[in-house]
Amino acid sequence: MESHPTDVNTPAVDHARSLIADGIVSDVTPWTPPTAELGDEFIARDGIDAYGKWFLGMHPGTDPTTKGYYGFPISDDFATISVSGLRAAESRAAEWGHTAIEAAAKELREKAER
Repeated sequence: MESHPTDVNTPAVDHARSLIADGIVSDVTPWTPPTAELGDEFIARDGIDAYGKWFLGMHPGTDPTTKGYYGFPISDDFATISVSGLRAAESRAAEWGHTAIEAAAKELREKAER
């Protein structure tokens, strides 16, 4: 069985709350997570810490300076919070039993849908 991120990424939750409050939200469907290439470009420009703010999960035991440390993306473009991405994160977290990540995704989704 593949290992999945299990810890809530609090900086990402705070970042998402701020963007949602400012209306920086999209609801493009179907949901498509950001490509590896887009992630690489973003990291080269803004760094791994900024990259991490777009993912609700962190994978303990993985190098925090790598993309593999993060999971449950909530943006498809590293510019807006994706309602579809929040739905996907909520659903996958529920499926995998990550209740804290599921709760964070649900809270953010409900705020974004208002």
